[in-house]
Amino acid sequence: SIAQYTMPSPSKFVSHGEYIYPAIMVALPLVVRAAMLVLMEKGDDFEESGGKVDSIGRFRFGFVAVVLGATCLAVCLIGSFVFLGWSSHLSVIYSASYFFLISAARWSVHLPKKFTNAIHKNGQLGEEKMDNNNTELLFEESRNSLRFVSCLLAVYLHAPLLLANYSLGFPSALFWSPLLSLFVLSPASRAYYLKKESLRGKAFGLITFFGKVVLLVASSPPVFVVPNVFGLVTPYVLMVYTPLHLLLAAIWFI
Repeated sequence: SIAQYTMPSPSKFVSHGEYIYPAIMVALPLVVRAAMLVLMEKGDDFEESGGKVDSIGRFRFGFVAVVLGATCLAVCLIGSFVFLGWSSHLSVIYSASYFFLISAARWSVHLPKKFTNAIHKNGQLGEEKMDNNNTELLFEESRNSLRFVSCLLAVYLHAPLLLANYSLGFPSALFWSPLLSLFVLSPASRAYYLKKESLRGKAFGLITFFGKVVLLVASSPPVFVVPNVFGLVTPYVLMVYTPLHLLLAAIWFI
C-alpha cells in the first residue's frame, strides 16, 4: 500500500516503519500525562480513608459527560455553519462556542454529587469536604478528570491520522502534545503563585491569564489556522483541531 510510505524524493521511498517512531515519541507525553493523572491523583485522602478513595472515586463522570456533550454540540453547530456556506461567520460561532463550553463546564462543576459521582463513594470524608465548601478541590478534580479524557482523546484522534496522513498528523501531534500534557499548572504551583496576599502571586496570575487568552485566541481556527494554514474548514479542522481546542479552553478557564 502506498499509504504506508512517504516519498521525500522521486527516487527514494521511506517505509512506514521508519517514520512511525518519531510519531510515537511525540505522542508519548500524552500517554504519560494520562497515566500520571491516574496514578498520582489519589491525594492525601487516599491514606486517610484507608485506601477507599482512589482515582476512579475522584473522577468526575458527570462533569466530563456534560463538557464532552457541550463540545460535540458546539462542533456540530460549527459544522452546520460550514455546510450551509456561512463560513464568513466562523469567528462569531467559534466565540459563542468557547463561551458556551466554558460556561457549561463551570456550571457542571457544582452539580450535586449524586449526579456527578463527584468526590468519594459511600464515604464520610467526601461529605465532609462538600460540607466545608472545598471548591478548590472540586475544581481541581474536575480539571484533572477533563485533562485525562482530553489526553486520551488526543491520542485516539492522532493515531489513525499518523498512520494515514503523516505530513498532517506529525505537526498536529507536535502542537497538541505539549499543550495538553505540559502547559497546565499543577495544584501545588497554582496554590503557591496565586495567593491573594502575595503581589508576586497576583502578577503571576494576571500574566498567566492573559498569556492563555492570547495563545487561545491566536491558535483559534478562524484567527490563524483556517485562513493561513488551511484555505477552508477541512475535516481535520472540524473533527480533530476544534474539539481539542475547545477542551483546552475548558481546562484552562474552569
